[in-house]
Order: sequence, then structure tokens, then C-alpha cells
Amino acid sequence: MSKSKRRVPFQNLQPNNLFEASVKKKKFESIESSEESSARHLDSLASSSVSVPGSTGYEIGNFYKVKDREKFADDRYQATKFLGYGNFGTVVQCQDLTSKELVALKISKSSDAFLAAAVNELVCMQHLQNESLYCVHLKNHFFFHSQVGNHLVLVYELMDITLLRHINSHGAFSIDQSKTVAKSILLAIRFCQEKSIIHSDVKLENVMIKFQNNQKRKIQARLVDFGLSFFSNPELGPQPTGHVGTLEYRAPELLLKSFPYTSKIDVWAIACTIYEMLSTEYLITLNESDESPKYSYEELALSTIITRLGSMPYSLIRHAARKERAYFSCYHETSDSGKPKMVNITPSPPPPGQTRILDLLLDNSDLEPPEAQSVAEFLQPLLLLDPTLRISAADAIQLPWLLNVPSE
Repeated sequence: MSKSKRRVPFQNLQPNNLFEASVKKKKFESIESSEESSARHLDSLASSSVSVPGSTGYEIGNFYKVKDREKFADDRYQATKFLGYGNFGTVVQCQDLTSKELVALKISKSSDAFLAAAVNELVCMQHLQNESLYCVHLKNHFFFHSQVGNHLVLVYELMDITLLRHINSHGAFSIDQSKTVAKSILLAIRFCQEKSIIHSDVKLENVMIKFQNNQKRKIQARLVDFGLSFFSNPELGPQPTGHVGTLEYRAPELLLKSFPYTSKIDVWAIACTIYEMLSTEYLITLNESDESPKYSYEELALSTIITRLGSMPYSLIRHAARKERAYFSCYHETSDSGKPKMVNITPSPPPPGQTRILDLLLDNSDLEPPEAQSVAEFLQPLLLLDPTLRISAADAIQLPWLLNVPSE
């Protein structure tokens, strides 16, 4: 079996081709198309507090190709550096000619689905009101029309690099850096929970860092990209209507569509992210073989979770959607088998009450055994399969592994 291949959803362009690049739609190794993952936000537009210009009928998904030194918003922002592009659209560094500071402009694609996701992000950011040090700060927003359609532009504080780019360039993070990021993102999720927002897409690509005083050892971390976020209180904003999150970071309740979803899905994703920072490997891999095409990606992910973290709780399977419940041959506690079994795949779970996190860290990272043991003890309560037993972000911050980590 081969390991899951890492996706690279946010691309750098070559220095000699920064502006007006011929940006082709990238084929991402994701389970659902970008259109599908963003389409669930369309229904929420009518109730949004943000006014959206009408669709112009241009080709779906077009990027806006930024021109060198181009100015935006009545000449307030001037493009100085192309930062990259991804499923959502284009990101460019700009000089704010009013405040003289550097900012990042996130320019949505022109299709309805991507514009809807950008509006959803704006609604969430306005609700957060820049009150947390650990969520990226929104400075401004504006709409503009181009030859390919309408775009929403979100103006953010400028950060240095995503966790994924740092790993691709420099390898695994140190223990101290990982602790700083872990505490920062847990604080961000705790704040989001207080504001009734579930981020739903925590991963390496959606955490950005800034180096303090150009010192590589001292970093600040920010949670970014709220385009797929939703509200735990339906009276406040959009609700999830389709697939939630990125497959390798989805908690068991997401894979099984066992509602309702809570901020515990973000806690699970944080644990996957921290493991990845230290090992550069996915925790939940989609191991594929010649027979894999007959299995769904959700089945493969569930099989890996069971193999590495333990048997699936009955409570989750009983409340799963019909299709997902059918992955298991039995889901009643009175079953003769004594535990739920998967129909198409036969994973081998660790002994009851144990996980294989420590072994995975020792195999896939450069951590010494005592360090790996400490990390495993920290991750285990964040990776409990039953979300009602999984630790909250607020309580995870108090775990011994993070006790001596200073806040910003």
C-alpha cells in the first residue's frame, strides 16, 4: 500500500512569472471538487448581512490575474508581490498607500460558489471582530468587477508563511515551535467557540506564522481561511449542508455524518496538524492498493482511524447517516460480535484503551522517546473517537505539555 500523497493547494509561481501568469485550474487530490465544497454556502447568501453583486455569467471559477503594480480600491492598495493561488482564488501582497503598511489581498474567483465562500468568510470575520490575537485580522473588504466577473477582496494582515510551506521548505518543526502553534490555535478555537463559530478546516495550509524580529525560533501563529466555517447557533449564520473539512483532518463524526457537529471537530484537526508538524506525515493516511477503488475514501479514512486509534464507538455508528452506517456490519451494543466491524475492510485496532500514536511518532519523527511520549500523551485526549469524551480546546490548553508555553 502506498501512503497518501500530500496535496499542495496553494502554489508559488516562479519569480519571473509573478504577475499575469497563465493560471490553470489545478487538479487537486481532494475527495470532492472545490465547487461542491463551496456550494453549500449558496443557500446562506440570502440571510447574509453582506450585499453581493449579481452574477455576470462568466466562466465558473476564473482567477483574477493581477497586473504588476496594479492598484485596487480607488488606488488605496498597490500590488507589490504575488503570493500564490489556490482553490479559492489569488493572494497578492500590497502596499496600503494610506497607512503605508503591507497587507495581503485575498481575491476570490468569480464563480458563484467561490464568491459565496468568500462572503461566508467575511460574515465570520465580521462576527469575530478582530478580538483574538490568534485569528488572522481582517482590515478591509471590497467588491470589484473584472472581465471574468465579480470578485470579493478580503484585506488581511500580512503573515510570513503557512505551516505547509515551512514544512516543504525546512522539514519538521521543533518541539518548542510546535508547542507555540498548538497553544495559539487552541486559543483561536476556544475563542471561535465562544463566538459560536466552528472553523471546520484546520490544517497546515490554514495556519500561518510570522517570525518575530526575524528570529526563526520565535514565531506567532494565526488561524486563517474561514471560508468553510459555520455557526453552531443556526440563528447567527450559515450551517453545514454538505461535506465539511479536508478528508485527512476529518473527525470520525464528520466521516460518519453523525450530527450535530461541535467545535470538537476542530480539536481533532488540531491534533492531526500537530502530529504532522513533528513528523511531516499525515496522521490519517488514505492507504491505497489495487483494490482501493472499490472502497470510498471515507471507508479508507475510517479504517486508518480504527487501526491507529481504536474501535469505532457504537454511539457514532448508531447516529451515522444511512450510507455511512452501512460501512459497518453491526452497530448495536447487543451484537454477538462484541464490537462493530467494517464490512469491506478489516482493520486491526490496538488493544482497548490504547493507541498507536507513540509508535507512529517514533517511526516517523526525529523525536527522542521521552519527547515522543510527552507528545503522545498530549494528543491522545484530543483524538478520542467519541466527541462527547474528546477534550475541549479550553481544557487542552491546560494539559501539561503546554503549561510552560507563554502566550503572545
